[in-house]
Amino acid sequence: LRAPQVDQQLTEYFDHLYFLGHSHDVGDKTVAAWIAFHPEYDKGGLALPKVKRAMRGWRKAAPGNTRAPSPLLLTAAIAGSMISEGERDKGLFIMTQFSTYGRPGEVYGLKPEDILNPVPP
Repeated sequence: LRAPQVDQQLTEYFDHLYFLGHSHDVGDKTVAAWIAFHPEYDKGGLALPKVKRAMRGWRKAAPGNTRAPSPLLLTAAIAGSMISEGERDKGLFIMTQFSTYGRPGEVYGLKPEDILNPVPP
């Protein structure tokens, strides 16, 4: 298939998925899979302008949902399991990340001087 045909076929497929109620992440994964098997369509290669526009519209019309966080009990159980298996630093990392809503890179980059002592009420 040539690029214009691929562009048309994928766009029609995305319309179908959208009307079935699928989230835009299905389209993102489809595009990623297509590019993985056909690297000539990667950045700087063959263009898929209709696909690009369809994905932009899909994201606006059906934004992704946020996922609920793990419950504290589950997170504490995972951290406790790690600590009991001798992985104290990893267990503390998980609990620090959970309690501060930190991203892994943010928590990983913490230094002792970044931590403040609690202030009495």
